[in-house]
Amino acid sequence: HGKAFGSIKCYQSPSLATRGNNHVFVVLLLHEFSRKRCPFLSEQNGFCHVNASQLTAQIKSYTNVTSGDAEALKLALFKNGPVAVSIDAGHRSFVFYSHGVYYEPACGNTTADLDHAVLAVGYGTLNQEPYWLVKNSWSTYWGNDGYILMSMKDNNCGVTTDATYVTLA
Repeated sequence: HGKAFGSIKCYQSPSLATRGNNHVFVVLLLHEFSRKRCPFLSEQNGFCHVNASQLTAQIKSYTNVTSGDAEALKLALFKNGPVAVSIDAGHRSFVFYSHGVYYEPACGNTTADLDHAVLAVGYGTLNQEPYWLVKNSWSTYWGNDGYILMSMKDNNCGVTTDATYVTLA
């Protein structure tokens, strides 16, 4: 069985925010955020703005996990907590997921297939089937209270293809 991790708070790093990577938005905004819970986020002219006086931590750096290496992702989760990952979410079966270990035979796992940023928060097994525990941003009404168990088989949907975690200052 794996280890799941709790909430991520709000972080800021101007250098990371400008690098053009969706993972930054996952780390900044995904986990249990709303305007009520993070009132210092505002949107003006299509851009997000942060009141730095209300931040709880600063990002020191980010680390890319070795692409396609499930053991490296497990180690990153265990040692560093939640890891931002990109996945192929362009299938009806993903949109309507509700329970069990998700496996989609048509899912791609190359960087060209990845179209959605989510947060890997743990891993485990269910009925002897290994999975990644993944937090989505589509509210708690989607999936299993906002989470999905994504199969580790054959890097289904690309969970290990493009993973990144942050180190706090």
